[in-house]
Amino acid sequence: MTQDAVPVGGSFTYRFLAKQVGTFWYHSHQNSYQQVWSGLYGVLVVQSADAVDTVDIAVPYHRLSSGPATLLGEDRDVTRTVAAGAAVRLRLVNAAESGERASLLGTSAALVAIDGTDLSG
Repeated sequence: MTQDAVPVGGSFTYRFLAKQVGTFWYHSHQNSYQQVWSGLYGVLVVQSADAVDTVDIAVPYHRLSSGPATLLGEDRDVTRTVAAGAAVRLRLVNAAESGERASLLGTSAALVAIDGTDLSG
């Protein structure tokens, strides 16, 4: 959806029915290059009604125009502690202009979705 910018101090409410389950990101479409580089974006997660009980963490990666890269909105190491044996779903979102490589150390992993869509099989 694209529209005129909301003025400083103003607001606009979006209402929609989210039917497609998955991980998405949103950003401005007015001067988007500068605004996204300045950090004007967000992550949107749509879960199914029968979502299994997992630790669900959206992990946006971004590089600000001022230089530092951020992960989970931080420009320093970020940790999350979960119970041993817990199922964890990491929702990796690359909001930067470049491709990046991610590593997960100390556990096994499986790719279950790409671009907001679950893989079948």
